[in-house]
Amino acid sequence: MLITIEEGAIGGFGSHVMQFLAHEGLLDSGLKVRPLVLPDVWMEQAKPEVMYAKAGLDRAGIVSTVFRALGQKQVDVGAAV
Repeated sequence: MLITIEEGAIGGFGSHVMQFLAHEGLLDSGLKVRPLVLPDVWMEQAKPEVMYAKAGLDRAGIVSTVFRALGQKQVDVGAAV
C-alpha cells in the first residue's frame, strides 16, 4: 500500500507519483494507492490543523484511510502516538 499526503490540491505530488508508478508498471500487481489531498472546494479559512482535519489529512484521517484500504476494522486512533 502507498499513501501520498500533500497540502495541495489534486494534480501535485500524488499525481506525479501515480504517473511514475504507472510508467514503470508498478500498478500492474495490485498495489493499493490512496492519494490524500486538500479537496478542490472552498473551505473556511482556519488554523492549518483544523483544515487538515476537515480534509482527512490529520492522524485520524490517515489511519482511517489505511484501514479502509486494507479492508479492516479501524482501531482507536486516540491511543496511537
